[in-house]
Amino acid sequence: MPHGINRLIKHPAWLSRQCSVPCENIKYKQWDLMRLNNNATISQTPHFVKCRTNIGKADELESNVLVMGGNEIHNYFNTFYKKLMFFDRDHPPSLPGAEWAIRLGASKTESQIFSTLTNEYDIYDYLGALIVRSGLLQLQPWIARDIKAFIQQYIPDLPLTQKYDSIHIRRGATSLTSIENDEAKRYVVKYWETKRGYYKCHESNPFLCVNYIPFVHYLRQYEDIPCNGDEDDSDKDEDSDNGEEEETEDNEKDIQETEDKDDDNNVRLVYIASDDRTEVQSEIEALPKDSDGYTLLPTTDEDRDMTSTSCHRFKFIFSSYIPQDRIAGTSSCEDRYQQNIAAVADLMILSKSNLFIGEYNSNWGRLIRTFRLRMNDKFKIFNGESLTYDSGEGMKVAWGNERQSPPGW
Repeated sequence: MPHGINRLIKHPAWLSRQCSVPCENIKYKQWDLMRLNNNATISQTPHFVKCRTNIGKADELESNVLVMGGNEIHNYFNTFYKKLMFFDRDHPPSLPGAEWAIRLGASKTESQIFSTLTNEYDIYDYLGALIVRSGLLQLQPWIARDIKAFIQQYIPDLPLTQKYDSIHIRRGATSLTSIENDEAKRYVVKYWETKRGYYKCHESNPFLCVNYIPFVHYLRQYEDIPCNGDEDDSDKDEDSDNGEEEETEDNEKDIQETEDKDDDNNVRLVYIASDDRTEVQSEIEALPKDSDGYTLLPTTDEDRDMTSTSCHRFKFIFSSYIPQDRIAGTSSCEDRYQQNIAAVADLMILSKSNLFIGEYNSNWGRLIRTFRLRMNDKFKIFNGESLTYDSGEGMKVAWGNERQSPPGW
């Protein structure tokens, strides 16, 4: 679309085949009207728009354009494309799977692997990793520039050249007061049933349970992660003392410096992205702290007084940016652009973190997972290992499905 998505995302020549943008004489409002008319409740199958490209020139040609927005794509996928893609086995696709993979930059061997996949989760993961590797989604230079400036201004404490973790907490669609995501709400109810009995506490005293999964549950995903600097001392020779006095003042100083360094290593820098930042910050304030002010991992149940003997220590970082529409109720084009930059900055930070903790009940969480996928080595795949792997230390699901569903599921 002219002056539309091309303003944000590069359209590589290898994908467009260097074809001109079709229908350059159609304006944005006309495109938007076509999008609204392409509604699954109005038409059972989506319809294309015929228009001409390079009008009046020697290479003038006719194009068929399918105009949809995010909601329209989701609705048509559920009502039309899902059946064609996965369930209508009597009508094979117009292009074999191997060719689709090659179009996304797969090697011959990788395209052969893709053509053998039948599980929709495997198909989506493999496609996602191919898309990420292909560079299909690349931000325009000015978008990347503005994201860098945004991070420097609003998140100056986040050193992107060092390792950091990230936690994504989205409560807008998972809260029990929302009707957006029934699947997510089911997990929220299940969580509180295991703690106090959700229905009991809400019927007797609605303030006993909050209608979302608390932050401390996300933090507990670190419980099975070894602390930095931890080593197995079982192989060390306990009888190495030769009788000589070795603990001099210099040795004691070296030991102390090593311990201080280990303490620094055990402080995990964690960026938190949330649509409920104020509440999350208040939950963090209630957690135990060490003498240096770092947050400790609670070792008791959420219902009791929280103490900690864990070696994990945390320094949390939030963005200081506050969307203008939350202040004034309305926003200008400049404000909306800045909000989009803030959202994409969050996406990039979460995608590039060392460890990601979140859930896949939101579109944002699923997109982050896709961006973190990498193609596994073909020899590892032939030896039975997974098709893809995570680009960082890993991804941990705080609650909900352990593996994200393909689009539309």
